[in-house]
Amino acid sequence: MGNVTSALQHEEACRLRENKHPNLNAVHEYDKNTAYRTASWTNDRKKLARRRTRWGLKGSYNTDAYNFLTSRALVSDDPNEIWEGVQLLGKGAFGTVGLWKRFDSRGHVIDSVAIKESKESDPRVKVDLLRRTHGREKIPRKAFWQDFFSRRTPYVPVLRKIVHFLGSTNSWRFYTEYCPNGDIFGLIEVYQKYNADRAQKHPHEPVERIPLLYVWAVLYSLAHALHRLKLSERDEDEIDDVLNHDLLDGPSDPMFVLHLDIKDANILLGNPYKHHLMRGYPIAKLADFGLASLTSMNHERNSRKWREWGTKICDPPEQYDKGHFDHFWQNPTIHPGRNTSYPFTPKHGVWQIAAVVFSMIDLGPNNLWLDQQLQYLARNPREAERKCNSSRPRGQWLEGRFTHESFADYGTDIMHLLASCLNMIPENRPSAREVMNACLRGMQNEVDRLERERIAYPVVFFGDYGLEELKDHMRSRRARKERRRREDRDGKRRRHSHW
Repeated sequence: MGNVTSALQHEEACRLRENKHPNLNAVHEYDKNTAYRTASWTNDRKKLARRRTRWGLKGSYNTDAYNFLTSRALVSDDPNEIWEGVQLLGKGAFGTVGLWKRFDSRGHVIDSVAIKESKESDPRVKVDLLRRTHGREKIPRKAFWQDFFSRRTPYVPVLRKIVHFLGSTNSWRFYTEYCPNGDIFGLIEVYQKYNADRAQKHPHEPVERIPLLYVWAVLYSLAHALHRLKLSERDEDEIDDVLNHDLLDGPSDPMFVLHLDIKDANILLGNPYKHHLMRGYPIAKLADFGLASLTSMNHERNSRKWREWGTKICDPPEQYDKGHFDHFWQNPTIHPGRNTSYPFTPKHGVWQIAAVVFSMIDLGPNNLWLDQQLQYLARNPREAERKCNSSRPRGQWLEGRFTHESFADYGTDIMHLLASCLNMIPENRPSAREVMNACLRGMQNEVDRLERERIAYPVVFFGDYGLEELKDHMRSRRARKERRRREDRDGKRRRHSHW
């Protein structure tokens, strides 16, 4: 039987070695007029017309998106490298994201990169810059932390380059690893849409769910990334050398980074695992470090500064309004210059990754059910106190929900783990390292069960064609069942006629 731990460790080491990283000591600067000269590949008018038609199918496509996708990529200064804008990945208040590819002479893809350009004209969009030491120029927060952590874990997309356009502090391009399989929000949507269609056409069939092995893999990936956000002494030394910050050094108050915006849409699905135990499963990667903040337990801005940051519907209970949940917790060391709100701990993110995985099991994106429960408890503090104090261990208020028969396919191990991660009291949650170890045991048990019972590894459906592939898969399954039923019936007839 395959050993999951050794397989994952080997693949993680290989991916970290293969990753291409930028030299962030020097930020690349260009004049925007130079960048927005039309790229040479647009001289092929037929190719441009085909792509323009495809881009127009996106609801967010407009003139700005067209100018962006037909501009120079600026991936490399080598004139022999021709990069072509091929796809509009997204567009919103933050700016525009597009996919660029480099082709060889036979039309085969050599390389690809996702380019995100900040929206300079919108005053609400501000690229937050971090101050660096040794007189180096400031660097966008999201670029620094994404590059820092992608060097330490393969479960963060690799940043390949950043470009600043002269004349504006808010005009940047970020060049990141392209994750071709969408995100967790889209994965859940595939299964939601299929089950809605199934309920009408085949009401007697059970709900189709995301396989348990992949749920374990996603939780492991997120816990691995989260564990790296708790900095080692070596990490602290490197940060001290490159960043100006106001944290005190010392083993008594270790530094850590709060992501503050972990949600379904920020978990990207990269290329699949290579090892046969997980082959075909896209790797989950924690993205969007635009709110990531360096802090410690005694930092005077923790947690007063970040209470309103992030996506409200994904916030853990400690980020809700002061007074609703705070008074149920033990009081950590309080900085004398701060008000009475309690500091966020590294276990702030443990709630958020568990909420993402619970939405995969519940097939409800955006944590709607969890958010409704927390909103109710925020309005009814006595009920919140009763739930916290009546549960064992304290704060573990979701065990009843997780024993529901609709989750029977997932077993008790992962449901108990999620219930402990979604504990109301932060200090009673497991650490990211403990979650990682529990996931490795869970994956190993599931692999052993599949191999012992000689069951084929379950398939996961995702991406733009995931819904159609899932429908085809289920049609084939129904056809096989019907064929076996016919064969059994015909066999009984033959035996009956023989006698």
